Amino acid sequence: MQYPQADLPILIVFDDVTSLDNLGEVVPSDNRFRVLVTTRLRNLDPNFIQEISLDVLSPDKALELLKKLLGKDKRVDNQQQAADAICEVLEYLPLGIELVGAYLAQDPDLHLYIMLERLQQRKLAEAALQDRETLNSTQLGVKAAFALTWEELEPPTQQLGKFLSLFAPQSILWNLVMWVATGGDDEDDPSPNLSPRGGYGVHTSTICKGFRRYRPLKLSLRAQRQRSEVIA
Repeated sequence: MQYPQADLPILIVFDDVTSLDNLGEVVPSDNRFRVLVTTRLRNLDPNFIQEISLDVLSPDKALELLKKLLGKDKRVDNQQQAADAICEVLEYLPLGIELVGAYLAQDPDLHLYIMLERLQQRKLAEAALQDRETLNSTQLGVKAAFALTWEELEPPTQQLGKFLSLFAPQSILWNLVMWVATGGDDEDDPSPNLSPRGGYGVHTSTICKGFRRYRPLKLSLRAQRQRSEVIA
């Protein structure tokens, strides 16, 4: 693998690594590189990796976040056992709790035990697809929460979400999105004039992007060709 010459250190990121068996074969040995690995693996070899633990929320903090998201709503206090179980299903991950909090806020009459049952059923369904989609077990709760919120969206909003999943998980310039979606002409291509720091853009979560990628998306042939040209 060839890397560009640079005077400053180069950062290489390996995101969500599930096995370290072959990592040593691809990590450059040159001192000009800095390597960052994100993983849910524990007890890593200290001679190979300097581990910095980033733990999930504690059960109390997770419950506190859920209560904060619901504001004056008293369902967490009145149904605390169900609320605790919901946080546990979500593996105490902030993103999952935020998704469920938003879902519950939209439906103030929804009983937490019903919400818990929906999450458990959805998580089992997502687990059946785990091998195909290479998700780790701790992502399944978040994916289940996202699936439930996804079902509440209007079809045009779902279509937009699926289209955005075709872009890299970073700041997405809206003018570029519109150009690709509408099949713009070459002379209207905004990409040469767009700066990463300029223009209105949107952001997308890596996990949510992965979920949307598996939802079928209808694109015109022209838009498909432009996608391959400008999104990669």
